Amino acid sequence: MQALVTSVDGIPELLDLIKQGRAYQTLALTGGWFSAYSTVRVFDKLNGIATSVPESMLYAGTILLDTPDSAAGYKALTFEEPKFPFDYTLMSKALNPDSWDPQNILAPLDPAELWSTDSWNKQEKPAGYELPEAYKTMRTDGSFDKTKQTYADHFKKDPYKQVRDATRNKKLIV
Repeated sequence: MQALVTSVDGIPELLDLIKQGRAYQTLALTGGWFSAYSTVRVFDKLNGIATSVPESMLYAGTILLDTPDSAAGYKALTFEEPKFPFDYTLMSKALNPDSWDPQNILAPLDPAELWSTDSWNKQEKPAGYELPEAYKTMRTDGSFDKTKQTYADHFKKDPYKQVRDATRNKKLIV
């Protein structure tokens, strides 16, 4: 019997197995990007950058590594020298008010969608839970859609484009 082996996090050992044809796929969460982006958000906040309600919960893009070429490319960019091909200063809204670039796709989490029966990742809404008023308002005042569009517009530099292009679906997954 042959089993499909998969994982989450894009660890080097699984990347090697994908390259050898012994594993099927892994979801690359790019921890280095998450760490850098989180640090930049703190830096921006300390430098007077306010965030909107939809920006308080953002999904970040991930890549489903499912070919030997995508696994090899991701491993080279993420774990070999020089590591992490990001421009951290470019991520900052404080340092680049008009030209900031998260270098990854980001989109606000929509609780109504998350708890929808149509959601691919359906989560059960906790019994008795009500969203804070600010989250209810973001759906009706346009701030959710505006935030989603703003982040899409600012995503210009994609260090993992070649890796993504080497996957079967050629997409960032949000």
